[in-house]
Amino acid sequence: MLSRIERAVNACSAHGLYAIINAHNKNPSPHPNYDEKLNSDLWRAVAPYFADRTHVVYELSNEPISGAGKNGALDSEQSKTLESLARVHDIARSLATNTHLMILTPAGISGWGSINAMSNLTLNFETLTGPLDWSKTSVAYHLYHADVNLFPKAENLRSFHSEFPGWPSENNFPSDYSSKQLGIKNGDAERSVSFGADHFVMQNL
Repeated sequence: MLSRIERAVNACSAHGLYAIINAHNKNPSPHPNYDEKLNSDLWRAVAPYFADRTHVVYELSNEPISGAGKNGALDSEQSKTLESLARVHDIARSLATNTHLMILTPAGISGWGSINAMSNLTLNFETLTGPLDWSKTSVAYHLYHADVNLFPKAENLRSFHSEFPGWPSENNFPSDYSSKQLGIKNGDAERSVSFGADHFVMQNL
């Protein structure tokens, strides 16, 4: 696996690109969408291997939690997942002290109507890890749900970005793009949200 990843990392380097290595797994154990042992084992191998490659970024998880929780507070099962994420973060950071780490990566930024939910979730995570170096850490998120009726001008997202570095690491086309337009199978309705009349889209093809 490492040699396959390294070929991609080297190709990015040759073309002046950053490479984001992402742990993209969904497993039923020990928590609904997150497997701590699998991710820990992965980062124990990957984190030190590419630690000196300055164009490499690590995204530590993929949608381990569904959203930001109620005002940033998660239910009991997802709170356990947050604790797992903190432990995996500490492993990766200890083995790659200068690599940029993308953390959290929820499937959406919905916070049950709270404009500060993503910020509070991030603060809750930081209480588990200790102070984070935000010059080499950022919060990743996916925009598949985002309380858009309450915050049509993306006030919740703007509020979060006023406090923390972050970026959408996976989006899709807006809801008014049909499967036919996109050349995908009928019934695939996975789309990203739109804020008001604006389409927030970043899609890699």
